[in-house]
Amino acid sequence: MILEKESKKWKNKFGGNTSRIGDVVEYSFCTRLLKQGFEVFKNMSCTGDIDVITYEEKTNLPPNELLFIDIKTYSKEAMKNPKHLLSVQQREKGIKVGYMSKGCAHIVFDKEIIKI
Repeated sequence: MILEKESKKWKNKFGGNTSRIGDVVEYSFCTRLLKQGFEVFKNMSCTGDIDVITYEEKTNLPPNELLFIDIKTYSKEAMKNPKHLLSVQQREKGIKVGYMSKGCAHIVFDKEIIKI
């Protein structure tokens, strides 16, 4: 997810095309993870429960654990309860919410949000 100010700028640039904004957010998220040493595997389709599969050996995340992430575009309202942005099926599969804010990627776990 991105900052709301940035989101408004992108909406103006892309004519409110939410799919294009989502594309930019997803690639920003992936780039951030790559820069921080993560392995990143991007879903090449525009459909599916998972946008990114990732792991990293050297952070405070569980070592070598695959993380399945659905990346969302930031909004204050949505972030009040980000897990509700996932479908029931996604939650059952253990998929996490990811978003961009202030230039950092964030991954929402059950009891915490990890800033990367």
